[in-house]
Amino acid sequence: SAPSFAADLAERGWATIDGFLPGPVADELRRVVLEQKAAGKLCYGKNQHEGPVREDGTKSPMKNDEYTFLEDPIGSLPSALRQLTQRCNQLLAKLLVTDRLEKLQGKNLWQGHP
Repeated sequence: SAPSFAADLAERGWATIDGFLPGPVADELRRVVLEQKAAGKLCYGKNQHEGPVREDGTKSPMKNDEYTFLEDPIGSLPSALRQLTQRCNQLLAKLLVTDRLEKLQGKNLWQGHP
């Protein structure tokens, strides 16, 4: 639920929601990502301000994730990606009405779209 997610986020700086996506949607999303990786379409991030923290407290110059940019001509993106975006937007809307995330108050937030 959004309130418990907000509480965990405020307390720890991160949070999870079990069952955020139904199993078949999560499976499809995983398949899409693995297809993108196999096709060589994922790139490693290179922002120095992000990435894993070393033991000495400094950060690695490379992010630990991969990304790609997707086009969506006339709704051609996989259903799982559209459903994930919709769920994230719904969660964001619910978070905006909670009083647990003071850091979000007064911020301009954008809804995502695939």
